[in-house]
Amino acid sequence: FFSSRRRHTRLQGDWSSDVCSSDLGIVEEIEKALGGPYVMSAGAVYKKGNVGRILDEFHRVLTYHIKAAQYLLDKERWDVFFGHLMVTDSMQHELWHLLDPTHCAHDPKEAAEHLPRIEAIYQRIDEEFLKPIVDALDDGTSLIVMSDHGFGGIERIIYINMWLLQKGYIAWSQDFWTQTKDRKSTRLNSSHLVISYAVFCLKKK
Repeated sequence: FFSSRRRHTRLQGDWSSDVCSSDLGIVEEIEKALGGPYVMSAGAVYKKGNVGRILDEFHRVLTYHIKAAQYLLDKERWDVFFGHLMVTDSMQHELWHLLDPTHCAHDPKEAAEHLPRIEAIYQRIDEEFLKPIVDALDDGTSLIVMSDHGFGGIERIIYINMWLLQKGYIAWSQDFWTQTKDRKSTRLNSSHLVISYAVFCLKKK
């Protein structure tokens, strides 16, 4: 969320920014208004049989993010306001194969069972987040709704770093943080159209 009303910018971070904020008290303020702890993103990972629990988490996080955005939007007069809802990104990472009947992991029965709650994520964004903003717009305010990237099914991935490791061209760094990383984290069911996973701390032999 950004404000330049008093010639400063306020940034409230999401998962990728590790709850960074230019206003050091804003996280505590949101937690006081909405209840804590502050929810950055849904961390649920798909496994067969846990789609219901994943969707519970997605809807819980969506509720918190909508309330946080509405709270800040109503709090003061904004010059520019950005609201970034992460749940659509998380949902498509974990459940794309349920939306795409051509995907190799698609299960028609599983998809039919959970599709209404998946679609409800988009419906809630329209009704609970966008509609109040649209209804409150004046003639001098513009609203832009956009996605920061596209999505598509992924069935095969090659991790160049892993290939280089297997061939012996590079080796794992021995520092503490590298050794504690999950080296098997390869979500194969779906991803961004441009892969950004599996960034390893490596050094040449």
